[in-house]
Amino acid sequence: MASASTPKSALCIGLATTIAVLVVDSLPAQDAQAIKSPEVLARTIRSAMEEYLRVGTRLCGTVRERLGAEGTDKLWVDATIQIKQNGRHGYMIERRWDRGLSGPTWKALLYGPRGSALLGKATDGRWYVSEYAAGVSEVRESCWILSHYTARAYFIKPGPDWSVAFSWWSDSVEIQSIEWTGLEDASLLKAEYKINHPLRRRVGSVWVDPERMWAIVKGEEWREGDTGEPAMLTIEYDETFRPAPVPKLVHMRWRVKNEELDGYAWWRSEFEFRIPEQPPSDEEFTLAAFGIDHARIHQPPADRGRWLWLGILATALSAVLWWLRYRLVQRRQACNEQQG
Repeated sequence: MASASTPKSALCIGLATTIAVLVVDSLPAQDAQAIKSPEVLARTIRSAMEEYLRVGTRLCGTVRERLGAEGTDKLWVDATIQIKQNGRHGYMIERRWDRGLSGPTWKALLYGPRGSALLGKATDGRWYVSEYAAGVSEVRESCWILSHYTARAYFIKPGPDWSVAFSWWSDSVEIQSIEWTGLEDASLLKAEYKINHPLRRRVGSVWVDPERMWAIVKGEEWREGDTGEPAMLTIEYDETFRPAPVPKLVHMRWRVKNEELDGYAWWRSEFEFRIPEQPPSDEEFTLAAFGIDHARIHQPPADRGRWLWLGILATALSAVLWWLRYRLVQRRQACNEQQG
């Protein structure tokens, strides 16, 4: 999954705050109509997200994501993600196929109260630790990454470009205006936004539904200055989850014109989530469950780095001593030859 440093840092601040201003799942419709400024809307949706976390951190299930070309059999990405959480711990295991690679790749994000780790899988099928974090903030960020992966209701992920996606928490996103509108007989609020990220400048709109805890149900987005067709987003929800808006289907479609494709690309995410009656045990979220020495999750990365540098220095010192000894032997031989 994909870096989102700016949104993540803002999200971590949000996690430390208390429920703000409004309790959204009990907000009457007539009060919702009173929201008339982007600032109030943003505070309201952040409150809804806090409420969502009560459900989002316990969801278990699978996600299938595909990137392809409309009207053809072209497929660039096909990924299956397994998600398991129990409210305190969680992991996300992704098997990803990318066009152009020889085979699928595997990675896993694992977090718990004492640490978090990003895992990779070797060609022999064994898991290994590729990154490790022991600090509380890093663990919190890992929790938020996984929770937001299930919380498509509150941000837009246009294709593989998720690092600078629209988010109510991003400092790069400016909500410019809001207005009440209708879509399929529902009373929705339309918010127009601008993304000022240096790597991606976009303008767009999202429609949010107050009856679904202010979840996004539709969106459109353009490159800044572009007057062509927008990238389109629709989100469908599993109505068995109340009041939390758990996604069932996310579909995106946008125009592409290059050497490989002159048409429309699409991104489709299909979700199958449930909240198990018996939450997974904490033991399922340890490194030992992935066949890795469990003690390594408690080893700070600085320690591993220190031993690595000590090994490098020892090797370098050995090489220098060998070279000095070699030069000394050569000099002695030269002296003996001159004396002889």
